[in-house]
Amino acid sequence: MRWYAITWMDNEGNGVKRELLRREDTRKIWEFIRGRITMRNIPTDAVGVWFWEAMPEETWDDRFDQERDASLHAVEVPVQKDFFNL
Repeated sequence: MRWYAITWMDNEGNGVKRELLRREDTRKIWEFIRGRITMRNIPTDAVGVWFWEAMPEETWDDRFDQERDASLHAVEVPVQKDFFNL
């Protein structure tokens, strides 16, 4: 399984929330996003979403690279403002 980063974006394309989660494929990521939208559990200023594989330096603890069961939940990490201004 891979680590993915989901970034919720405002109407200007700026990231407002970034979350990491582990899933087996992108279809599972879309299911997670659809669930968030259905439950209205997204940032209030988010109008779009972008996801890709998480960057290696995006670790929140030392267990990032170890195998573990996929969680239903994502872990919020800081939005890297300079990443979106390429």
